[in-house]
Amino acid sequence: MRILLVEDDCDLVFLTREAFEDINPDVQITEASDGASALEMLAHDRFDIVILDYTLPGMNGVEVLQKIKEMGISIPVIMVSGQKNEEIIRAAMNAGAQDYIFKTPSYHGQLFSSAARAVEENTNQRVLKEGPEKRI
Repeated sequence: MRILLVEDDCDLVFLTREAFEDINPDVQITEASDGASALEMLAHDRFDIVILDYTLPGMNGVEVLQKIKEMGISIPVIMVSGQKNEEIIRAAMNAGAQDYIFKTPSYHGQLFSSAARAVEENTNQRVLKEGPEKRI
């Protein structure tokens, strides 16, 4: 699984990387510390999923998600935030987030499960859309 982790808190980047690699050592995580960097990476590289923090410098996670959609990039995005704000959750889901996960001291297990499920669903949808002749 190739993950683009968009997070400006170095400690949370480290903890997320450690937690995910403990669960699955084959996970590949690329980091972006702001929305503009994430959009640039998405334009030039392929990822299976984006884990996107809501609070970022320059633009918030919902704005980044909207730009991803405007670019025509179809990729599952999981929004994470330290804020349990219904308006933010609703905006993230309306913008196309696959899931919204509140950062608790032990949220990484839930985040990994949600990411794995989102990647599997996206893969299944792509296979169905492409049809049987593209599966080979």
